[in-house]
Amino acid sequence: MIEIKKKSTSFLFGIFVFLFFALAFFWGYYFGSNQRKAIEGGVIVKAQIVNIGVSGTLWHTIYEYTDENGVRYSGRGYYGFSHDYEAESCIGKKIDIYIDGQGHSIAVGHKPGDRESIVVAIIFSCLTVLMVWLYIRQKKKDKNERLLLEQVENTEEEIIGVSFLDDLKKLAENQDVGHTRNDE
Repeated sequence: MIEIKKKSTSFLFGIFVFLFFALAFFWGYYFGSNQRKAIEGGVIVKAQIVNIGVSGTLWHTIYEYTDENGVRYSGRGYYGFSHDYEAESCIGKKIDIYIDGQGHSIAVGHKPGDRESIVVAIIFSCLTVLMVWLYIRQKKKDKNERLLLEQVENTEEEIIGVSFLDDLKKLAENQDVGHTRNDE
């Protein structure tokens, strides 16, 4: 029974992990497609580097720009710095960015990751569906195994009960036979 629960927990964990990654990459697709729209719009403006950030072990800069309508844009500017002081030295500098008028932007020269994201999102979605199918299949298999085990246990009880009754009948017959011999 513990083994069955471990299998179920593993399947459910796998389902949630794949679902999380599928949703994350669908969000990446959405984000990347908005960046692609900004590039396609062709409006280039100068944004200012205002901060730095870190992704793993590499540092990057963060730009900000507010258009004449008050729409604020921000995103990753220069990236790939090994040390924070390298990224900090860029604060205050200007960087060219594409904007779409709706708050979406991307630095000129950067590539949106929408195409890669949708492919990976579809892969993780398929893996999620596969894990759900395997989970349902495993649940049915576990249920069938439990039913079979119950049938075997019931059959064993019946066999034990029948053989016990047969033994009692034989013992009773032997006693009756023995009693009959003494009477004669």
